[in-house]
Amino acid sequence: PNDLNLLQRKGRKLYESSAADLEESASTLEIREVNDQESNRSQHTSTGIAFCGGGFRALSAGIGWLAGMMAATNKPVDEILKMRAIASNSGGSWFTGSLLYSNNFNMMMQAMSAEPHLAAKIFQSRWGNPWKRIAKNDKKAIPEQVACCSVKGTFPCGLGVYSLPNTIELSGSSYCCPSGIVPEGCKQKGAFRCGTRNYFSKGYGLPLELTFGNTQYCCPNGADSKHFDQGDGCVSMKVKTNLWKGVKDLGSTLSWFIFDSRVDYDDIIGRMLEIPGDLKASDSISSTPVSWARGKDYFVAQSFLTPTDAGDAMAYQGTFGELITSQAVEDSKSGLLSWPCAGTLCGSQVPARFSTTLGVKHSPLPITSHAAESVLQMEYARQERRLGFLWYHTVEKVQSSKAVKNWHSSHQVPIKYAVGGSSALLGSLNVIWPSIIPTAVQKLIPTWIMQRLTAGEVPFLAEAGSLDYSTFDRAKKMLKAESYDLPAIARGHMIEITDAGQIDNTAVGHLLSAGHTNIVSIYNTNGFTPQKPEVMKSFHQMLSGKPSTVTSAAGYTIFKQSVDEMTKQLASFEKIPAIAGASELAAIWAGELHLSTVYSPSYGINAGQPVTVRLVIVDGQTISCCGVDIDEYAILMREIVQTLAANKAFAEKILSWF
Repeated sequence: PNDLNLLQRKGRKLYESSAADLEESASTLEIREVNDQESNRSQHTSTGIAFCGGGFRALSAGIGWLAGMMAATNKPVDEILKMRAIASNSGGSWFTGSLLYSNNFNMMMQAMSAEPHLAAKIFQSRWGNPWKRIAKNDKKAIPEQVACCSVKGTFPCGLGVYSLPNTIELSGSSYCCPSGIVPEGCKQKGAFRCGTRNYFSKGYGLPLELTFGNTQYCCPNGADSKHFDQGDGCVSMKVKTNLWKGVKDLGSTLSWFIFDSRVDYDDIIGRMLEIPGDLKASDSISSTPVSWARGKDYFVAQSFLTPTDAGDAMAYQGTFGELITSQAVEDSKSGLLSWPCAGTLCGSQVPARFSTTLGVKHSPLPITSHAAESVLQMEYARQERRLGFLWYHTVEKVQSSKAVKNWHSSHQVPIKYAVGGSSALLGSLNVIWPSIIPTAVQKLIPTWIMQRLTAGEVPFLAEAGSLDYSTFDRAKKMLKAESYDLPAIARGHMIEITDAGQIDNTAVGHLLSAGHTNIVSIYNTNGFTPQKPEVMKSFHQMLSGKPSTVTSAAGYTIFKQSVDEMTKQLASFEKIPAIAGASELAAIWAGELHLSTVYSPSYGINAGQPVTVRLVIVDGQTISCCGVDIDEYAILMREIVQTLAANKAFAEKILSWF
């Protein structure tokens, strides 16, 4: 027996050793496979593409541009996006967060490129209408039906508004739908398809059609209906837009967010990302991407709040009359304020990024530059309101440590937190408000409203051993506790993340940090002409000369050139006007900027590096960056796709940049 036990112990050690060797070998093979893919790339290995921020307009520009490129060149995504790296910010990250991880999202764009005139309807049916229901903007969203069918049936919608149907009743028989939950009584399985192509959706919302054998059955023409009995063809709804609808939608979304304390900003983004149905937003950014993206570097732009003199970064979800605030310590403030910068928020935000080599547990860049890392020591304070709303009284103050753990690795960050942090515009209100709302007025705003607005921030613990889901989840729980443990918050070195739009809305800076000198920027704006470059404020943030166009921002200088020097180069840009009758798109511009870098401690960029930035400017007529009327954005997408499809030479020129 003793010999047997000895053999068992030795066997167990041998097994554990072998398992470790196998795991290491698998990791080596995984990296080798990516390296092999990289060595096979024949052109532009130093090229990166950056998708600018801008809310739903940025999402629309990304979808419309890529679907339009596929339509114009007759090439799939992998033959267009051949570059080495992809970066994004804010609304651009809504796009890349779906593009890189969802096959269904890619299939939607393929369908849009195949039928440009139906691009708006395809987007609405597969993404827009589900979003309306998720955001509670339009509970009666109507599925845009693009294929007709004639057989009557009864279609129970299953577990609720966001569920796939469970069964369809035909002639007294119950047929199962592939919802993952098989109810009792199902006798036969059917196929569930959306739209005009063989697109299998696991996503939210009602389907457009059901196919059993070769027979199509119509779905209800109103999402509030739980059954359908249509019988004589599909409904075709013309998209209608009006300003009041957009205002109501915005009010509905904000009221939902402000009054429902169970909902945080990252929860909203998680639901958005999961609309296609084959993406799990809690998975890490190093999880399995779509096949064509494997091996590419992915940089998701962030902004770490480091308030100096502009204001406090307020934590959210506190008890009535109590706030937890944070500021950079004095030594950090002096470092932050020494960086070359334009705007009124200089020093209040630090450029950061979460990055991964897609499909590989590896981060190609540290989360911040070395200089940025050295100024992230924070001081936390617990404050109580006294005498009604007239003043704050500081009850307790604690400082974080100077060092942070595991600062060079972020591939374990969940997708919803990476994309959520990248687009958390509300989170920057606490550093913007002092410049737009007098302090006396701020003190009259109820604490719970202030806390809900700053719930737009995404907190994480910088002292955590790894930046995985628990790192963010524990930070949220600390801030939602009935009583705050301020020393624990300080030990965890809590940092709050917000939209990087006030720093570099283009995400170009992170590609430069990674050594990419050929950059394509997909930029969205309204009212652009080469003679009217002031609408490109977020690009001006990176230019020298402290541009007067940059106001509420912390634009850390990257390029040697001034706005005037850039404007001269814009004169050579090529323009294609929008298709006849366009109501949202004005034009698409494209051209090259030849720039050079200055030393930028905030990004870790060295001076004197020549850079070519190739801009694709999707210019709208009046559509805003940050509205929520998804109908208008669907029209914008269709017009972009149709405009590019009708201008093949223009699209081929852009393709040559990759």
